[in-house]
Amino acid sequence: MTAQQVDSVIGYAPGDNSGAYVFTTTKPLREGELPVLGTDQCDYTNGRVSAPHPATGKQTGGKLWRGKEGVLLVFFGDDNRVIERRFYPGYGRTWLLYHLERLTR
Repeated sequence: MTAQQVDSVIGYAPGDNSGAYVFTTTKPLREGELPVLGTDQCDYTNGRVSAPHPATGKQTGGKLWRGKEGVLLVFFGDDNRVIERRFYPGYGRTWLLYHLERLTR
């Protein structure tokens, strides 16, 4: 798939579409060659993500979507086609719920 095909299938603009104050994720459903989320460089404002390729060390770019049920990352190769995709299940919390949880701990 190309980047344009991915955009049309997802139907939302890349970036943070969750509306959450804070967002918590778990491990990805499927591991890949690229580093896991903690070492990816994520920009939720414009929906861009990058990670160093393990074989070449070259930065590999992609797009990310954060929604109500998790985070989707899709990485593209030099030919603008998908080389890896990853979904992290997660959930968001509002400002009020976040602070209530912190007070009750």
